[in-house]
Amino acid sequence: MKTQETNKKAEEEERIKKAKAKELVVEGVIFVCKKLVYPHFYKILSRKNNFVIVQEIGTTTEWIARNDSKRLPNEKEIIGKPFRKMISEDGYIKTNNNFWMTLWNKEVIECNDLD
Repeated sequence: MKTQETNKKAEEEERIKKAKAKELVVEGVIFVCKKLVYPHFYKILSRKNNFVIVQEIGTTTEWIARNDSKRLPNEKEIIGKPFRKMISEDGYIKTNNNFWMTLWNKEVIECNDLD
């Protein structure tokens, strides 16, 4: 009996966690996809229910050493056209090339440019 209660409690906590993650997807926030050679940044232009309009934005590069750099989003540089995407139940958004973008935590992303 306790196991069932524990499982139900864990499921409820997970549901609440996912709902909170989804609530963070609002207009103006930046998402990042790190699965590509270099990080790609995206800005949420608008949200309606479970869908968002997303715009890829540029990257500012600061060189640390010959082959190492730090990357930050550059909201002034617009790449391509805005596109519409659905928000997953845990707050992720799939890119046009089937990678997942996640909420950017405002940290500098370090890259080894030999990868």
